[in-house]
Amino acid sequence: MYTRRDPAQSPRPDVEHLRTDVRRIYALILLQWLHYLDHIKENFPYFFSFQCRVTPFLAGEDATVRE
Repeated sequence: MYTRRDPAQSPRPDVEHLRTDVRRIYALILLQWLHYLDHIKENFPYFFSFQCRVTPFLAGEDATVRE
């Protein structure tokens, strides 16, 4: 995006290409995050609990411990 003069004026094929790239990157990051959660679940259960409460996939992050 840095090399584009005006991203708002990008042609449709360029925008579709960027959308595809973002989807690929998001899927790879999500996979890495899930592996990370699996690791901390086994090795750091309290930190895993915290991560589940503040996951970026929830609308309202809340670190408060509830029953």
